[in-house]
Amino acid sequence: MVLQNKVMHNFAKASYLDHTHPLFVQYKCLKFLDIVKLKTLIIIYKAKNNMLPINLQFFFITIE
Repeated sequence: MVLQNKVMHNFAKASYLDHTHPLFVQYKCLKFLDIVKLKTLIIIYKAKNNMLPINLQFFFITIE
């Protein structure tokens, strides 16, 4: 995450003390933790709708 912020500062030619959140919004980039959350939600969605490959689907049990 620190490395991602450093890259964003360099990319935007911003000062080291500038906050990175506005830069991520300006350049329409997701932060690392946002990417992890998105990918996790996609996997859960696919598991719930039986869209995963069979070898991965058995890791998920639907409780109703």
